[in-house]
Amino acid sequence: MLSLILALAGAQWMVRQKGTDLLFLVDVSESITSSERSQSMELVRRAARQLGRNDRAGLIAFAGEAFVDQPLGSDLSHLRQIESRPTRSETDLQAALQVALAHADPQRNLRLMIISDGVNTRGDVESLLPSLKSRGIPVDALLVGSLPESEVSVESVTAPAYVQENQPFTLRVVIAATQPATGRLWLVRNDDVLAERQVELKEGRNAFDFTDLKEPSGLTRFEVRLETEQDTLIQNNIGYATVSVAGPSKVLVITANRDASAALINALQQNSIPIEVTSPAMTPASAEMLSAYAAVVIHDVPALGFSPTQLEQIAAYVRELGGGLVTIGGYNSYGLGGYYKTPLESVFPVAIDVSQTVVMPSLAMVLVLDKSGSMASVQGRRDKITLAKEAALGVLDVMLDHDLFGVIAFDSDPYWIVPLQTPTDRLGMAEQIGTIGAGGGTDLGPAMLKAYEALQAADAAVKHVIILSDGQSMDYDFPYVTSLLRSTGATVSSVAIGEDADRELLALIARLGNGRFYYTEDADTIPQIFTTEAFVVSRPLAVEEPVQPQVHQPAPFLTGIDMENLPVLSGYVLTSPKATSAIHLETEDADPILASWRHGLGRVVSFTSGATTAWASDWLAWSDFGAFWSQTARWAMRPEQPTNLRTHFTIFEGQGSLVVDAIDDQGRFLNFLQLQAEILSPAGENRRLALTQTAPGQYQAQFPASEQGIWLATISDPNHPEFDRPFIIGTVLPYSNEYRLIGRDSAALERLVLTTGGKLFLKADEPSDQELRSLLRHPHPVRHPLNLWPILLLLALLLFLIDIMVRYLPSSMLRKLEIALWGTSSVMTTDVAAQQPSEEVSAEEPVPVTIDYIVEPVPRLEDLIQQRRQADLSAEPLLDPARYLARLRRTRRQSGSEDDEDRQGS
Repeated sequence: MLSLILALAGAQWMVRQKGTDLLFLVDVSESITSSERSQSMELVRRAARQLGRNDRAGLIAFAGEAFVDQPLGSDLSHLRQIESRPTRSETDLQAALQVALAHADPQRNLRLMIISDGVNTRGDVESLLPSLKSRGIPVDALLVGSLPESEVSVESVTAPAYVQENQPFTLRVVIAATQPATGRLWLVRNDDVLAERQVELKEGRNAFDFTDLKEPSGLTRFEVRLETEQDTLIQNNIGYATVSVAGPSKVLVITANRDASAALINALQQNSIPIEVTSPAMTPASAEMLSAYAAVVIHDVPALGFSPTQLEQIAAYVRELGGGLVTIGGYNSYGLGGYYKTPLESVFPVAIDVSQTVVMPSLAMVLVLDKSGSMASVQGRRDKITLAKEAALGVLDVMLDHDLFGVIAFDSDPYWIVPLQTPTDRLGMAEQIGTIGAGGGTDLGPAMLKAYEALQAADAAVKHVIILSDGQSMDYDFPYVTSLLRSTGATVSSVAIGEDADRELLALIARLGNGRFYYTEDADTIPQIFTTEAFVVSRPLAVEEPVQPQVHQPAPFLTGIDMENLPVLSGYVLTSPKATSAIHLETEDADPILASWRHGLGRVVSFTSGATTAWASDWLAWSDFGAFWSQTARWAMRPEQPTNLRTHFTIFEGQGSLVVDAIDDQGRFLNFLQLQAEILSPAGENRRLALTQTAPGQYQAQFPASEQGIWLATISDPNHPEFDRPFIIGTVLPYSNEYRLIGRDSAALERLVLTTGGKLFLKADEPSDQELRSLLRHPHPVRHPLNLWPILLLLALLLFLIDIMVRYLPSSMLRKLEIALWGTSSVMTTDVAAQQPSEEVSAEEPVPVTIDYIVEPVPRLEDLIQQRRQADLSAEPLLDPARYLARLRRTRRQSGSEDDEDRQGS
C-alpha cells in the first residue's frame, strides 16, 4: 500500500548529471584572419581530445548569422575546417548564443566557449545575460584578432545636413591608417567625379577638406573613394554623405527630341520652374538619385528608351519617395510607346489596354524565331533562346480569343511549333513553345515562305509577322518573299540581336514589309520588344482627328485657366480611366485626355495628347499654354521640407533611428501628429513605419538597417494639412563596423564572462590542456529529477500478486513452489500423520521440521452461509407464540378505530 501511495504522489529522486556539453562558438566574420581561424580550429581539436567518457562537444559558426556546424556528440578531434558560410560582413554574437541555447539539452551540463575578437556589429548580447546566469551556464572566451599591419580606411565623411541653395559648405573626409601610405582620393557627386587629389597619409587619423562646395536645390549624394597600395581590406575604402539643399525645387524633363519639346521647356522656364533636361538613356537609374528632383516630366518617350531598371526606379521614386510624375502623349507614349506590362503602367492614372472597352479587329500573328546554334549563347543571366521563348509567351498573352497565333522556328529548315490557330488552348501552346531548343544553321527564307502560306489562307482583319534572328542567313530572294507576305495584307517587323546579326537584311525586310525594325545588344529587352510590337499591331491606339476637350471634373491645379474654351487637339492615344483616378478632360466619346491621381506617396498627371505641332498646334499658340503646364507641374511636385519639422536620421550597429521634432511657428510643440515614414534601403526595398510620440513634440521610429549605401526616408502626415505631402531626408551607411580599424573589443566579452562565471583567455595558446580539462568539470552540475513512480508501481503490483497467491493457492502448491524456489518448505500441514516419521526413514536420521505458520484450510461457501444463519438466529431470541398473537390483535383494533374516525369526519 505504501508503494502505491508513493507512486500516486509522484515520488522523485534528484540525480546529479554526469559529463559536460562543451559548445564552441567560433567567429568566422571578415575581421578574423585566416591564421586566426586556423588557431581557433587547433583549440577546438585540443579541447576535443580532453573529453571524458560522458562529455560531448559541438561547434556553432557565426558571423552575420549563426549555424550549427557540428552538432553535440560530433568528433571534433580531427576537424579541419568549418563548412557553414554565414554572411561575413557582419557579426551577431547574440544570434550565436540563441542558437546555442536552442541546441542544448536542458538535462545536461552546458558550457560555452566563444572564440572571437569581440567586435559585434548587430544584436544585443546584454539581453541574454539574465537567461545565461539563471540557467547556470558558464561562458568562456578566447579573445583573438589584431589590427592588420598595413590597413587604410575611410573613417568618416561629414557634411552639413541642410544648406541653402548655392550656399558654400565644406565636406570633411577622415582617413585612418596603421602606417604611412600614399593614395588617391576621389569626391563623386551623383555619379559624377567632382574632385580628385593625391594624398599623403601618416599613421593614425588624417583629415582632408573639400571646401566651397555649392549645390542646387534637392538632395545631393556625395561619395568618397580611396585607392592605395598599402592596404589589406578594400571594403572600407568608401564613404558617403548626403546634403539637403533648400531652394526652389527642380523638375527633370525627359525627352528623346529636345527640339520637339522646346515649347514645353520654354513654358516651364518662363513660369519660374527650374528644370533640367535629359535623354532617356541619361536618366538616373536609381530612385535615390531621382529624389533630387521634385517632379519628373516624360514627354513622348517610348518604354524601350529606358532600361528595365530605370522604369522600376521611376515607379519607386513616385511610390516610395513621393516624387511627382507628369506624362505627355505622342506617337511613342502609353500603349503606342510599349508601356504595356511595364512598371510604369501601374503608375499611370489611365489604363493603356482598351481591349475591354473598344471592339478590336481580328489579328493573325506569326512569330518567326531563329533557333540556330548561336541562340544558345548567354547574354546576361539567360541564353537568347530562352528569352525568345519568353517573348513568344508574352505575345501569346496579348492575343485575344478571336485572334490567330502561330510560331515558326527555323535553323537550316523551318518547323511549325504552334500552327496558326485561335489561342483557345493557351497552356498547350505554351508547352509547345517551351520545347524549342537551339541548334543548327540559319536559313530565314523558307521560314518566311511557310508564314506566307499560312497567312494566305487566314481570315483576319490585321495580319502581322515578327522575325527574330541573331545571325547571318543563307542567300534567298528576300524582297520577293516579303512581297508575297505583303500580298496577303500582312506587315512585317524584324528584331536583330547583337553585332553578329544581319542588320541590313532585317532592316530591309522591315522597310519592305511596312513594319518596324528593332536592333538591340541587350537580349533581356527581347520580351518587351515583342510585347510592344504585338500590342501596337493588335490595338488601334492612335486616334488622329480633331477633338474638342471637354471638362469632366474640375482640376484643382488649373484654377484661373479658361477651361470652357480650350483649343482643339488633332489627336490622342486611346486609353481608359482607372477606377480611382480623376478625369479632368475627356473627348465626346469619354476617352481620357487629362487625368490625375495619387500613387503611393506621389502625384501623377497623364495627358494623352501631345505638346508638339503634330497633335497640339492650336495649343502651342494658346495664351494659357504656359500656365497650363507650369501649374500642372507645380501640383505634382514634391514640397520642400517644412521648417517646423526637424529631423535626425542615423544608423548605428545595424539599427536605424528616425527622430522628428515638431514645433509650430510660435515655437510650441506639435503633439498628437500621425507621422508616417517610408524607408527606402540602398537595395530598393521599401518599409513603412509609424512614428511614435515619445516626448512633447518628438516622434521616433527604429528599424533594422545593415545594407551599405544611402538610406532615404520620406515623412508625412496624411491627416495634417501642412504635412500631407511627404518630404525626404537621407543618411548613409558606408560599410559595416566589421571593416573598421578596431582590432578587438574585449569589453563585451569580459562582461559576458564575469556575469556567467566563465574564464577569459587573451592568448592564442590559451587555455592549456589542463585548463581545458578543468572546464569540463562543471561548477554548477545539473541535477534533474528521476521519476520513481514506475518502480514503485511495479513493486506494488508485485506485492499484490504475492498477497493473492499466499491467500488463495492451496497449501500443497505453495509448499511445492517454496521448495522449488528455496529447496525447503515453511508450510506445516494439519495432517498429524504427515508429522510422524516414515517407516522407511531411519530413526537415527532425524528429519528437520521448521514451523513458521500453519495454513488453515479455506472454508467452503456452504459452511459460511450456515454460520451466518446461526449468528442471526442467536442475535435475538424467538418470541413466545401467545405474546405474539396478543400483540397482533392490539394492532388490528387500533387500525379499525382509526378507520371509523375517518368515516365520521368525511
